Amino acid sequence: MDTGEIGFGRIHVSPELLVQALHMPADTKILQVFMKDNKIIIMVSAPGLPDCKFGAEPILLMPVIHHTVESYEWDWNIGVKKP
Repeated sequence: MDTGEIGFGRIHVSPELLVQALHMPADTKILQVFMKDNKIIIMVSAPGLPDCKFGAEPILLMPVIHHTVESYEWDWNIGVKKP
């Protein structure tokens, strides 16, 4: 019987599942996931992203995902590419 109360629970998700679910490049490493201002923030490390000095704020990524017929193409949308 529904009492109208809201229940709570936890879900454990592997970083690899998030990488796959978001169609990120396979060599992406998820370093941290947290929530702020009702948004999920995912800290990532991947080839092609700019370096970030210890203690500095990483750049805010706003990636664009291009879906093709058979695959997804991930673009970090940072404008400047590493050589």
